[in-house]
Amino acid sequence: MLPIAKTMTRIKINSDKLVSVGYEPDAELLELEFPGNGIYEYHKVHPVIYMGLMHTEAKEAYFNKHIKDKFVYNVIRESSL
Repeated sequence: MLPIAKTMTRIKINSDKLVSVGYEPDAELLELEFPGNGIYEYHKVHPVIYMGLMHTEAKEAYFNKHIKDKFVYNVIRESSL
């Protein structure tokens, strides 16, 4: 029997550079959906980083400073564009 893939719930974001954000605190797993670039899964992201992203108005700047190039990531869905 194959394992059932777990789908993370993501929250729609009002941002030009992010479509949605999901977080699994037990696994410290952050999922980000980018417009035209698919969905990325970032590993070992501390809850403080997630909370900072969700509470800032400048999501792109926060992503660039605190997440981009700081965590191992996987592309879990390529853009369909």
